[in-house]
Amino acid sequence: MKHWKRAVCLLTTWLLLISMCVLPSVAKTPSSKAASGRNYRTVTVIGDSLATGYMIQNRDGSYVEHTHGKRIRAAWPSRVADSVNATVYNNYAREGSGTNEILRLLDPDYEPDTYFKEVSDRVIEKYFDGEAAFAMYQKKVRTDIEQSDLILLNCGSNDLFATVNTVFRKLMNNELDSVKAQAKRKVLLQLKDTVDALVAEGQFAKAWATIYQVLSTINMADDAVEALLECATRGYLNFQKNWGRIAKTIHDINPDAQVVVISLFNGTQGLGALPGTNISIGNALDPIFNGMNARIVSCNAVHNYYRYIDITKVEHPAWPDVVTMLSGDFYGYMMLCTHPTRNGHKWIANKVLKAI
Repeated sequence: MKHWKRAVCLLTTWLLLISMCVLPSVAKTPSSKAASGRNYRTVTVIGDSLATGYMIQNRDGSYVEHTHGKRIRAAWPSRVADSVNATVYNNYAREGSGTNEILRLLDPDYEPDTYFKEVSDRVIEKYFDGEAAFAMYQKKVRTDIEQSDLILLNCGSNDLFATVNTVFRKLMNNELDSVKAQAKRKVLLQLKDTVDALVAEGQFAKAWATIYQVLSTINMADDAVEALLECATRGYLNFQKNWGRIAKTIHDINPDAQVVVISLFNGTQGLGALPGTNISIGNALDPIFNGMNARIVSCNAVHNYYRYIDITKVEHPAWPDVVTMLSGDFYGYMMLCTHPTRNGHKWIANKVLKAI
């Protein structure tokens, strides 16, 4: 645990130095198309669950779940498209998408690093409906971008969970080598089977929630948090590597389109120290999210590819107390509380509309 706490502290210091050297918020002068006040007839959306409308509460009290490309009218990109009188809405936002999947979508020759390849294949299978459908999207997306007046982009949060299985396997191998108690060994081996099954289904956040809940019962909660921090650090470095390439690829395909990028936000803020640990996950992940947003801002300060919208203060459901959370559906609370409310989506849409 000390190793990763030290790594996070060093990363925090480095990110603070970076943040002093980049612009604080919105990009430079908008394109001539944005300044003209014209309607945007063709809108293309590329992103993750923040753009799909996942976990918006419906009027009947249920929540939006996996969309598989279905347009959710209450989601912020759809609200923007309606407000600018768009007649074409190209939706490439999918739950689970990270920078690897978006780069694979934009560039069929791109291959993720070894740590991320297995996870990326699972995301494509589960959320993009398999390799054949994804190949069709790869062929279509460039044409859609070329014909777009407005492109709405977000991604990055899913990078933070993407290596959960790799990190957990390492933890398991180290632990099993030293475990002598048969009961503890049995719990760990059963947990490994469960995690493998969840990863095979593309349920990476649920895999970590399960890891924490099980490890906390055998006095290994700190190990679960350490695994999360290692995943997040790997994801942060992956985002740093991929972001500029994503932005440049979209710009190269259509340099005349107005591109809007929304920031990441740390939905784990408000989640305090979990039982068996002495560290707040929300506080521990803050420097990671801040650094990813600093990367988006600094890239644009150099290239002026897009408009950057800060949504770090977006409304999202409050975390319940720890007893309630852990006695109920921990994973369900993780998903609900890390996504904007219906009003949050409306607020994001209004910020985008003001910027363009």
